[in-house]
Amino acid sequence: MKNNRTEGKKSITASIVVPVFNVESELEELLNQIDFNYFKSFELIFVDDGSTDNSSDILRDFAATYPEENLQVIVKRNGGLSSARNIGLEKASGVYVWFVDADDLLNVSQLNNIIEVLSREKPDILQFNYTQFNDASNMTMDYYSQLKYTHLSSQEFASKLVKQEFGNFAWAHIVKRTIYIDNNIRFPEGVDFEDIATTYRLCCNSESIIYTDMVLYYYRQRSGSIMRTPNIKSMRDLLIVASMIEHDKQTNILQSDKQGLVEMVLSTAINRTFEGAQNSEVKRIRKQGEKMYLFSDFENVKYRRRKIIIKKVLIKLTVYDFVKRVKLFVGRTPA
Repeated sequence: MKNNRTEGKKSITASIVVPVFNVESELEELLNQIDFNYFKSFELIFVDDGSTDNSSDILRDFAATYPEENLQVIVKRNGGLSSARNIGLEKASGVYVWFVDADDLLNVSQLNNIIEVLSREKPDILQFNYTQFNDASNMTMDYYSQLKYTHLSSQEFASKLVKQEFGNFAWAHIVKRTIYIDNNIRFPEGVDFEDIATTYRLCCNSESIIYTDMVLYYYRQRSGSIMRTPNIKSMRDLLIVASMIEHDKQTNILQSDKQGLVEMVLSTAINRTFEGAQNSEVKRIRKQGEKMYLFSDFENVKYRRRKIIIKKVLIKLTVYDFVKRVKLFVGRTPA
């Protein structure tokens, strides 16, 4: 099912792609934000990834209410977040693409400023700040602040990404569609943490990047989210992503930044194995992650050199697990 306005497509600056899967309670909040007076330079693409709740009906009713707007609803078989994003990217017609999660919210007060900056500066990437929220009723919008920003090189961007000074999320930046298309950048399907495997490639294939510290995105804290809930798949997928980055021969990235990304992902994977239930599969993944960490070359990761050396020594002496558990125990024990 699709609804779109042919005339409006001529003036589309950015396509907002929203994958949707079983988020009926949160989806309404996002749709309630959409005032087409502010979204007139945006194309909205909702990709229903085989929802089994009322999300499909909500989207159908919303599209029927605004038949003349730049709005598409695409219904597909369930294939996961990456699959939905890739379909949305394929259907997008805007100069820029912004991936938005259906259970999150936007700072709609800044949409006109975003369009103004994109039109004036024409960056390859606009990276921005975000904040977490639980209750949308406590959020405030500032319609009068100007969107201030700084220019970054791709190397500066990559360095901040590695040091986790920037959000490594698909929704934390607005990117020229040609950066995805011309460099064959797609989200790896069937793998969690697909953003980590994608953002550095966008960065390294961009020449003009701007960053604003203004909060343009509100990330909802959900108890069952991939980011907050360790499980076997997420642990295994982090190791897969680390391997993807380590063996990437196509992307022109500094070796120090590449090593830094791999170190960060492997550390995250290993740390996750100490959370939640312990079983033979978790322990197997931990050993695999520790082995990858031990034999990976982090020689150029200067800013974490001491910690890396200590961790490698502890892993080699087979006492890292013990030290890690002691630290976790002490951290959870009341003073």
